[in-house]
Amino acid sequence: MIRVNLLEEVTRRNTGAGLAASPLKHLNLKMLLVGIGVYYALDYGSEALWKWELEGYNTRIAALNKESDGLAQEVAKVEETKNLLTAYKEKLVDLQKRSLLVDQITSKKTNPQKLLESLAKNMPEDLWLTKLRIEDAAVSIEGMALVYKSIGDFMGRINATPYFAQSVSLADAQTVAAAEGGPQDARLERFSLRGSIQTFDPFGN
Repeated sequence: MIRVNLLEEVTRRNTGAGLAASPLKHLNLKMLLVGIGVYYALDYGSEALWKWELEGYNTRIAALNKESDGLAQEVAKVEETKNLLTAYKEKLVDLQKRSLLVDQITSKKTNPQKLLESLAKNMPEDLWLTKLRIEDAAVSIEGMALVYKSIGDFMGRINATPYFAQSVSLADAQTVAAAEGGPQDARLERFSLRGSIQTFDPFGN
């Protein structure tokens, strides 16, 4: 007679199935832990990579800012140099104008010494001057003479010189009484001449 203990068989099977299933459960848990570890590792690595890239960008930005500051300083120096050059050119133009003015004044030198010597040389003995005014090239001569003829002689003589070259004319002439204390019937000829000076140095000395 054969007895089959079905309960034991079922129990054995159930127990074997449970033992067989247990390693699978452990395997799934390990894989889950590994996956989580990989996830955090990748996340940490990505964050580190981002930080490294950010530091690189910040370094480049700092370098560019420094370069920009340097360029700004160079531009400022160039602008300052440009301003100095402009001021130098303006001073140069001013100096050139002054130099030209000095040359013009020198070329038109108005030393009246020789002209005055010529006037004194050509005055008649009975004629004298009371006022002489020279303004640029214009001349005004005032004086007194004992006789009217001396005024004409004086005017003709100075007109014959290159200093006046026939430019002097009689502006006014009057007969006046002599100064107080002189003869009662004494008379003097007062005159005024106008003309223009043609040259202050006709001989170029």
